[in-house]
Amino acid sequence: MLNIPETLKNIYRNDMFPFADEVTPKDLIIYFPALDLTIETDQIVDDSFSLEESICSESDVIFGSCVAAKVKFTVADVAQDLTGQWFTISQVIEGYDPVPLGVYKVDSCVKQDNLRFKDITAYNILKDTDKDVAEWYNGLFPNGNETYTLKQFRESLLDYLGIEYENEALPNDSMIIEKTIDVGQLSAREVLRCCVELQGAFGQINRLGKFCHKVLQPAYGLYPSEDLYPSEDLYPVAEDDISYINDTLIDETIPRHQEVRFEEYTVKEIDKLIIRSEEDDIGAIVGTGSNAYIIQGNFLVFGKSAAELEQIACNAYGNMAKRPYRPYEAKCIGLPYIEPGDTVQINNYGDPVVGYVLQRTFTGIQALRDELKAEGSEQREQNFGVNEEIIQLQGKVTRIRKDVEGVLVEVEDIAQDLYSGISVLAGQIVLKVDSSGNVAAVELGADPSQGTSIKIKADNISLEGLVTVNGNFKVLQDGTIEAVNGKFSGTINGSTINGGTITGATIVSVGAYGTVTISDGGVVADGVFAGAVIADTMQTGSLGVGLNIQLEGYNGNINCLYINGWTPITAENIAYQTVASANYAGNANYAYSCQEAYNASRLGYAVYVSSNNNFRPLNDADSPYGSSCGTSEGRWTSVWAINGTIQTSDERKKKNIKPLSNDDRFLRFVKLIVPYMYQMIEGTSGRYHVGFIAQRIEEAMNQCGISDKEFAGLIKSPVYSKKLKDMNGNELNEYDTTSEIIDYEYSLRYDEFIPLIFLWLRSLNLD
Repeated sequence: MLNIPETLKNIYRNDMFPFADEVTPKDLIIYFPALDLTIETDQIVDDSFSLEESICSESDVIFGSCVAAKVKFTVADVAQDLTGQWFTISQVIEGYDPVPLGVYKVDSCVKQDNLRFKDITAYNILKDTDKDVAEWYNGLFPNGNETYTLKQFRESLLDYLGIEYENEALPNDSMIIEKTIDVGQLSAREVLRCCVELQGAFGQINRLGKFCHKVLQPAYGLYPSEDLYPSEDLYPVAEDDISYINDTLIDETIPRHQEVRFEEYTVKEIDKLIIRSEEDDIGAIVGTGSNAYIIQGNFLVFGKSAAELEQIACNAYGNMAKRPYRPYEAKCIGLPYIEPGDTVQINNYGDPVVGYVLQRTFTGIQALRDELKAEGSEQREQNFGVNEEIIQLQGKVTRIRKDVEGVLVEVEDIAQDLYSGISVLAGQIVLKVDSSGNVAAVELGADPSQGTSIKIKADNISLEGLVTVNGNFKVLQDGTIEAVNGKFSGTINGSTINGGTITGATIVSVGAYGTVTISDGGVVADGVFAGAVIADTMQTGSLGVGLNIQLEGYNGNINCLYINGWTPITAENIAYQTVASANYAGNANYAYSCQEAYNASRLGYAVYVSSNNNFRPLNDADSPYGSSCGTSEGRWTSVWAINGTIQTSDERKKKNIKPLSNDDRFLRFVKLIVPYMYQMIEGTSGRYHVGFIAQRIEEAMNQCGISDKEFAGLIKSPVYSKKLKDMNGNELNEYDTTSEIIDYEYSLRYDEFIPLIFLWLRSLNLD
C-alpha cells in the first residue's frame, strides 16, 4: 500500500455523499517526458480513465505471476502521435503531494471518428518482458560452468531488459544458479516468473516504475510484540492457532461499498510444498498436509541435489503457508493508494469480509470507484503448460510408478545423460541402463507357451568363471574355447590358423597394401611388391584392344602410346585441365569453343552459358542447389541491363499471406525511417547517393518490436574469422563458414520498402 498521510486517506474514504458536502476536486496529471507534454484533467474525457492491476490473473493463486498493469483513457486536442511514448500519471488533491499511479508506455493511440479525441491504451514495462532473451542467457554462461546467485541472475536479467528494481532481501536470493538448459529461444517473462516463483512471491512494477516482489501477509500464527510479555492479559499465540487474526495484517478497512459478493467456503491454506521436475518425479517435499502447492519444471532448480531442493523449498514455503482466504468480489469507493497484494477488510453490515486484493480495476477522475477481486478454489488443482516446454539440460529425477500391471522404478541424471530403470510385471522383469543412447538391458521372461527366457543386451558382456552350455561348449578362464563341433556361416579371423587342409571355392587374403584372391585357378592382386611382372600387353576393364603403357624414366614424363589421339600426358599439362572444341566440358579450369561449359567446386552448384546464349545457374532456385549472384564478400561493381530484375510474385509460390495493414507496428516503423545523402567510402566518382542506413533501419525495427524474421528488408551477413584456401594454401576471397563469426555486414533489400510506402499512403487516405 502506498505510504500517504492519514488525513489524505480520510479524504478518499469519505469522498461521497452524504459523508461529504461535495466531492473533493482532483486533478489527473499525465506527463510525457520525451515530448515535454503535460495532459491535465481538462483534456481527459470524464469517466474514461481506468487502471487495471493484478498480481495474479488466474482463477487460483499462481506464485511467480508477473502481470503488466494497464491504463485506458481518452484525451482531446492532442496533435502528437503518442504511440510508443512513456509517461507518468498521478492524482493531485490540493495541499497534498501527488499520489503516483504508475509509469506506462502507450501501446495504442486510436483516433475517434471526429478526429478530435484519441483513445489511449498503455501498459507498464512488464509488457516488454514478452521478448526473447536467449542471447542474454547464453552470454551469461560462455563456458557453461559459470555460477551466480539468484539475486545476481535476476538483476542481470532486469538490467538487460532496462527495468529498474528495488533492492530487496528475499529468502532464496543466495541459491546458486548454473546453466541448466540449452536454448535457441527463451522468454524473458518465463525466466522472470521462475525467479519470482522460487521466492513464494509475485512480480510487480510499483507506482514508481520499479520491479519488486509482492508477498502476501500470513493470515494467522502472528505474535504480539515481545515487549508486551508477560502482561497477564497478553500471551503469545500458538503457531497453529487459526482463530487469531492480527489487526496489523489488514492494510486498509473500506467503510463504503456498493456491493460485495463472497463464496461460502474459504480457500484452504497451502500446507505442503513440492518442487519437482515433472509429474512422476519425487523431488523435494516440505510440509505434511494435503493441500499441496507444486513447483514443477522450473529450470532454475534442474540438477539440484535433494538437500539443495529441500532448503529452497523451506525458504519459499515460508511465503506460501498460512494464507487461507475467502474469495470475494466487491464494488466500493475508489482508494488509489491500495495496491494488488494488500489485505483489505470490507465492513459488510456487521459481517466484515477480509481478503487479499489479487485483482483491482480503479476508475474515474472525480467520483472514484474500485472493483476488487480475489478468486480461488477451495482445494488446489494445478495444470502445467508453458514451463514444461523448456528442455532440461541438467536434472536428477527419481520416479516410482505403481499400478495393477506392476512397478516401475526410474532414476535419471539428465546432465550426464544417464538412465536406469527396473520394471516388474507379471511374467517379466526388465533391468535397463542407458548412457547417451547406449543401452544395456537384461530381460527375464516366462511364457506358458514358449517357456522361460533370458535376453541380455550390452556393448560389452563379461562372464566370470567357467561358462558351459549343455556340457558341449566351454569358455575356460584363460579364454580358451572348447567345442565338440562348429559350424560358421560368417567369417573367421585369426593371427594364425592351423589345419591339415584348408579348402574352399575362393581364398581371399587382405593386407595393408591390398587384396589377393585365388579363384578358378587364377590370381587377382592389387599389386606385386617383390619381383617383377613382365607382359607384352596389359588390359584393363573391357577395352577390346587393350591399353599399352610405356614408362620413360627421365624428365618425370609418363607417355601413353594410345590415348586421346596419341596425345601424351606430361608434367607440364597434368596440373591444369584444358578442354577444346568439346560438346560438353565439366570441372575444367579452361574451356573454349564449347557448346556448354561449367566450373564448380561441387556437383550441382554451377553456372553455365547454355547453347541458346543464356547465362544461368545449372539448377532453378526451388531446387536444393539454388545459387545467388554474388556474396557479401564477392560483390559486383555494377550490373548493366536493359530491363530491371524480375522477381517471383506468383501467389502459388507464397504462403502465410496477410494484409500488412493488419499489423500497426509496420505503420509505426515506416514513419521512423529516415532517408539520407551519403558518399561511399570505397567509391571513386565522388558522387552522392541517396538511400537508407541499415543500422538505423534495425533500430527502428527494434523500437517497433519487428524481428528480422518478420521483415526481410534488413540483411546481416556474417563476417567469419577465416577464409578458405586453395590446394596450394593460398587464401581465397571466400569465407570459411565453419570458423567463428566476428562481425556482421549490413545490407538492405530496397524493393522490400516499396510496400511500406503504399501502406503509409493508404493510412493518409484513411485518416
